[in-house]
Amino acid sequence: MDLTSLIYLTGASGFFTSRAFIPAFFTAVFLRYGEHFPWIGTMEFVQTTGAEPTWFTNNYTILALGVLSILEVGATKIPEAQEALDGVHKYAKTGLSALAAMGVLGSRDIAFAEGMISQAGVFEMVVSAVVGGAVFFFSTIRSGVMDLLAMSDPDDDLGIRGLISWFEDLWSSFGIFLLILYPFVILTVLAVVLGLLFAMRKWAEYKEEKSRIPCTSCGELVYACAVECPKCHTAVENPKDIGFFSQTVDRPAQPGKEQELRLVSKRRCAKCATRIEKRRLPQSCPVCEHSILSDRADQELYTAKVRNRLPKVLGVTFLLSLVPILGIIPGIIYYRIQLIAPFRAYIPASRGFVLRWVVRILFLLLISLQLIPGLGGFMVPIMALISYALYSGYFNKTLREGSSPA
Repeated sequence: MDLTSLIYLTGASGFFTSRAFIPAFFTAVFLRYGEHFPWIGTMEFVQTTGAEPTWFTNNYTILALGVLSILEVGATKIPEAQEALDGVHKYAKTGLSALAAMGVLGSRDIAFAEGMISQAGVFEMVVSAVVGGAVFFFSTIRSGVMDLLAMSDPDDDLGIRGLISWFEDLWSSFGIFLLILYPFVILTVLAVVLGLLFAMRKWAEYKEEKSRIPCTSCGELVYACAVECPKCHTAVENPKDIGFFSQTVDRPAQPGKEQELRLVSKRRCAKCATRIEKRRLPQSCPVCEHSILSDRADQELYTAKVRNRLPKVLGVTFLLSLVPILGIIPGIIYYRIQLIAPFRAYIPASRGFVLRWVVRILFLLLISLQLIPGLGGFMVPIMALISYALYSGYFNKTLREGSSPA
């Protein structure tokens, strides 16, 4: 293995952190057909990579990777599918990166024949393992950041995860070719991006831990936004409020049950403020074992709290809907955050997926009617009412059924 291959594999590991199949697909295409691309076709590295197709640059392998890449792009645009992928995605990225590393090393070997394992030397196997390990490490960091966004905004109403997803698609696709043309520049960019992800995750963990305060009774560290200690259940004096991204903010909490309901709406335990990862009801807090919304009175208060927002939401969305085209996006984001997110946070992903697409198809007609003068002002409020009715109905059904599979 030469220095050029080592540089390429080091840089490519950064692209596998974002996607599993896209970098593998473009790497295989580059190895097989790179000499036909402008600018890079005359490079020595390209001309020595695969006059003879290998297992990795075989047309069937490229076709399979291409199909899987398209499916991967589609899946990452749907929050429910993305959540399902996150559990196994980093393992797929790790495996694909190691296989791609073997493919690069194998295509650089003139004597390469059948059987990748028997042909690859010990050093090549070590390099592949190192590349896979690096991808697993950085994928874990990325998952931590994306999990924080997913718990704060499960429906991606703000579009932050969608924007990141499109950027990662472009980055994984075209970054591979930039790596060939400007290897050291791309390596620097990768180092900066991965460093920022690492710093963001550590900063979030630091802020979360720094928000803890000692319990006045037993000394146990408790989140400042919690209502009581998870160990001795002593009430927290003057708890702090919780922000949009479910982080502790430096302002007084809302009084009484309001704080507990606000914690629940942000997918945190109503008592100790521990983050709740599962999307189902009923369920117990993994730390203090408090049962989330198990009490009928709490359920009624929670649904009433959301229902009381309807008049304000309908008024705001009516005013926004009067602005053709431009008023739709902020109007939809506003009513989803206010009316839908508190319910959807506890609707199982399987139901949420079906419900989301039913709502999307229904709203295609309503959005087209928004262009009609006078009538357009009622479109977003109608969308808000329909969404509220459907999601609140599913939420109440989940409560009635008791435990549902996540």
